[in-house]
Order: sequence, then structure tokens, then C-alpha cells
Amino acid sequence: MTRNCRIVDRPARRVERARLQLEQSERNFKRSEELYREKLIPAELYETSKTDLFLARNAVERAQRDLAVVDEQLTKTIIKAPFDCTVLTRPISAGRRCQAPVVSAEARRS
Repeated sequence: MTRNCRIVDRPARRVERARLQLEQSERNFKRSEELYREKLIPAELYETSKTDLFLARNAVERAQRDLAVVDEQLTKTIIKAPFDCTVLTRPISAGRRCQAPVVSAEARRS
């Protein structure tokens, strides 16, 4: 399935952001671990960096699960028009209620 859909953009950005945060947390933890072994920082700072790493790993897993849910919803989404057309976008204004999953689509007569 291609991910050229706006509905997937936000969860995909969350996954990327979580991965970047995880990389940073891993670097911070490694530094803290070295400094803690050399007794240059207190145990509290070491434990904090360890907790941050754990939370970052969980954030990546959660973001990946959310993206998988959106992908699964998109595979079950069907857009039908009462006439022959090509669906391009379907604008939805702020505050307007719609059924999940929402896929942007605009109909253009073929």
C-alpha cells in the first residue's frame, strides 16, 4: 500500500519523531552510563536517562502501532460515487463530523 495519503502523514511523522527521540535518548543514556561508571554523575541522573530511554522505546512502539491501525483502516476503506468519476479529494471542514476512517477525496467527472 502506498502512503501518499494525508491521513497517514500525521502517524508517519509521529513514528519518525519517536525514532529520532529514541536515538537521542540512546545517546544520552550511553553518555550517562559512562559518566555514572566513572562516578562523575549521581545515580539519579543515570536513572533518569535510563527511564527516558525506556519511555522513548515505548513511544516508538506506540507510534508504530498507531500507524499500523491507520494502514489497516485504509485497506478497509471504500469510496463510492453515484456516477463515473475519479476521486481526487474530499474536503472536510473543521468541526464537521464524519465517520472513521476519514479519507480526503474530491470527485472529478471522467
